[in-house]
Amino acid sequence: MNTSKEHILNVAFSLFLQKSFRDVTMKEIVKRTGLSTGAFYHYFSSKEELFHEILSRLNLNLITVDYERISKDSLYQFYNDYINLRNSNLLSVLQKNTDYIDGSPELNFFSLMFDALKLFPELRSTFKERQRKELQNWTTVIANAKKAGEIKTSISDEQIALLFYHTILSSCMLIVLEGRLPELRNELTLQLDGLYNSLKK
Repeated sequence: MNTSKEHILNVAFSLFLQKSFRDVTMKEIVKRTGLSTGAFYHYFSSKEELFHEILSRLNLNLITVDYERISKDSLYQFYNDYINLRNSNLLSVLQKNTDYIDGSPELNFFSLMFDALKLFPELRSTFKERQRKELQNWTTVIANAKKAGEIKTSISDEQIALLFYHTILSSCMLIVLEGRLPELRNELTLQLDGLYNSLKK
């Protein structure tokens, strides 16, 4: 990606995290980039266009999970690899974009995601499709764990997948909103270990 364009995206995302999408002005973004107005508008004609590009980049770096990098040998290994990957993705996105921020950017992260859904309703179908694929991967691993005798439960594979998935989402949201991002991996591991152990009985 062009370095000037990358610079604009990083500055804008940092400002959005510090304040909110609505509170940041194009004038402020242009000023923070240090670029001339003409140079800036060569890349982006509106704040909405800029935000949409940031979201596209977030989808690649944060929301999408590369299941090729996750072991499927056991449910235990699967969720531990998943936690590590999610934690790494979230940290890299938030920490990489904090050069212009005083304070904790994670506190505004979910607010920014809700702004995105309001501005770009088509993102809902993208999120739903990603959720469907994620649950499909979880369900497959859980079914294999049952066959291998790793877990023993009468709860359906789909219900167990939802339990893991919703535990991760709700825990991530609470930890991020509480400003405890460095504790994310340990907290998630504790929660999922408890769920996993209950399925082994």
